[in-house]
Amino acid sequence: MEEFDETQIKHTSINIDLIKKNVPAYSNEKLCEMVVCDRYFCMGNEISVICMEELAKRRENGDQF
Repeated sequence: MEEFDETQIKHTSINIDLIKKNVPAYSNEKLCEMVVCDRYFCMGNEISVICMEELAKRRENGDQF
């Protein structure tokens, strides 16, 4: 069995500005998935708020979901 080498771990980061820019292009389902993942993994509520605001705008414009 190989030993685990911590130097091979790649850390990920989230670019909030890129998410804000692309939110209008995301489907309603994708936005809901992002809210759930944000809350489940405790990544900070900023992503949830951005996605929920977009969903609210869509609902105001008559989208059904």
